[in-house]
Amino acid sequence: IAERVVSHDLLMALVAAALFKYAIMAASIRLIAAQFMPGMPDRLIHAFSLPQFYTAMLGGMLALLIGRYLPKEYTSAD
Repeated sequence: IAERVVSHDLLMALVAAALFKYAIMAASIRLIAAQFMPGMPDRLIHAFSLPQFYTAMLGGMLALLIGRYLPKEYTSAD
């Protein structure tokens, strides 16, 4: 049986963190746009916020992949 690359809990934490980042960035963009550019279209606001979800997911996956292959002395919390 093949060994799992990452645990289910780590994947769920990655998705939750990416969604949290997306929500914070989307809300921030909406507030800033409403304050400084009231006529900004929703599609443009969406275009600014959705890539944050993608970059958070890719960054998290890259971190999990690198962490998987690092020597144990670099990954321990002690």
